This record gives sequence, structure tokens and C-alpha cells, in this order.
Amino acid sequence: MDLAKTLKTALGFERKVERMYALAAKKAADPRARRFLATMAREERMHVAYLEARTVELTHEGRVTVPELKTAVPDPGRLAKGAAALKRTMRARRSASGREEVELLERVVRSEESSTAFYREAVAAAGGDARALFRRFLEIEEGHTALAQAELDSVTGLGFWFDVREFDLEAA
Repeated sequence: MDLAKTLKTALGFERKVERMYALAAKKAADPRARRFLATMAREERMHVAYLEARTVELTHEGRVTVPELKTAVPDPGRLAKGAAALKRTMRARRSASGREEVELLERVVRSEESSTAFYREAVAAAGGDARALFRRFLEIEEGHTALAQAELDSVTGLGFWFDVREFDLEAA
């Protein structure tokens, strides 16, 4: 595995999805959706900064460290429970006025799925600290995918997010 190349690719994924979240936040009609999308854009910017720091380390020291990488994503159990509750009650309903928002969220979901697949491959190919670094990104991106899908579901569903507000992304 070429770690420098993998870090560069990871930065590309993170920058792309950050731009998507930022654009979707600007275009979102619902204030809750705007807050969620803005929070996700901030988190993606933190990922960019983290990966940039790892790239500098690799360039100057020939290795990477794996400092803690925090996330607004709740633990997988709470996330799965909330997503399941939403899917049980979801009804497909889309308005013409929200079509652009739906399309943006669909692109975000696809991008998060691509990022998740990339990190899954990076974990499989990496060793040592690089594997730990990419494993943490995989965990976070799996959560981001679920959150983006839940937001898409809420826009196209009943207008609520995860059935009830089980956690607050802005508190992280």
C-alpha cells in the first residue's frame, strides 16, 4: 500500500463530501436540515485537517500517528435503533419544491457510500498505525452514511428525524 497516495485519495473524498454538505446546508429549506448539514460539513472539514496533518507527518517523519479523531456520530447501536424506527414509519412523499434538496442529499449519500467503500479497502490493505487510522475513518464514515440516509429519509418521509430526537449533533 502506498500510504501517501491513500492519504491523498482520502483527502479528495473528504473535501468532496464537505463541499456537498456545505452546498446542501445553504440550499436546505428546513432549519433542522440546515443545522444537520452544517454540522456534517464542519465534521468533514475536521477530517480534512486531520488527514492534512497525517500527510505532513508522513512527509516529514516517514510515518503517521493516530491521535484521537472525534465525531458527532452517535454510537452504532443508537444509530441503528434510530434508523430502524425511522424506516418502520417512513412514507415516500416528495414535493416539487424540495426536489433540489432531495437530489443534493442523494448525492451526499452516494458520496458517503463511496468514502465508506474506500476506507474499507484502505483498512484491508494497510498495516500498523495506518490500519488504525483508516479503521477509525471507516467507523465514522459508516455513521455518516447512516446519518445522511436518515436525513434523506426525513426529507422524503414524515418530516421527522429518527422518529424522536435521541441525540443532538450540535452538542458534540
